[in-house]
Amino acid sequence: MHEVPLNSGFLASKFIKLSEKLDVHLLVWDSKQNIDAFIAKYNLSESYRKMVHCGYSSAYEKTDAIISVITGLFTNKKYRSYILNGAGNLKDKMKAALIYAPVIKLIPDIIHFEFGTLAVKGVTVSNFSDAKMSVSFRGYDLNYAGLDDISYYSEVWNKCKGFHFLGNDLKKRAIERGCIIKGIEVLIPPAIDTNFFKPINKIKSTNKLKIVSVGRLVWKKGFEYAIRAASILKEKEIDFEYSIVGDGAHCRHCNL
Repeated sequence: MHEVPLNSGFLASKFIKLSEKLDVHLLVWDSKQNIDAFIAKYNLSESYRKMVHCGYSSAYEKTDAIISVITGLFTNKKYRSYILNGAGNLKDKMKAALIYAPVIKLIPDIIHFEFGTLAVKGVTVSNFSDAKMSVSFRGYDLNYAGLDDISYYSEVWNKCKGFHFLGNDLKKRAIERGCIIKGIEVLIPPAIDTNFFKPINKIKSTNKLKIVSVGRLVWKKGFEYAIRAASILKEKEIDFEYSIVGDGAHCRHCNL
């Protein structure tokens, strides 16, 4: 459940690969333009397109959402109890139900949030779904989001049963922010396909320091700090070569 991952190919690959073995649905809330671009970029076939549920940009989608909500009142006891007896005013509860209408319709076994910030709002689906929830933390969500709110992730810690971190540092950061892992926990750091990327056997002898950074060219990746560090190396007359490999919003501003 997230916005369309136009610059995150790993999410598209995950969706496509899991769909080969499981009944997987991708829930996104984004503009029709971005959704169409996502479908075109990853050349999704018609069968995959039917599993991408998006925001209500057409009258048909809005009508389908309303029908799902009304049907849920008769078929989903937990959802009916939430609407009739749950905390909060009826307007806010109905709004949440419309936003997450695909969840009511699909009746999933597992709901996975690809980023912690999405889980903060998304865990409200527990009010009308018995699906187990899991979440991935990738860096920004733990190191930047909600730092001024001590309870920002409280509901996530309480309601999610599975936690995925890109590494031990993020896990420690989560614990610092109140995470008590009671369910499943996995550490899966970024990796490369070693069958495709193979080191060159012949290594040329050189005294030049070679540095490579790989990542999306967006401010939160912190490339500015690496460039400042490179300037220090230059000031100290250290022979080096620094390469940045990536794509993203800042490509048009530089010649990397």
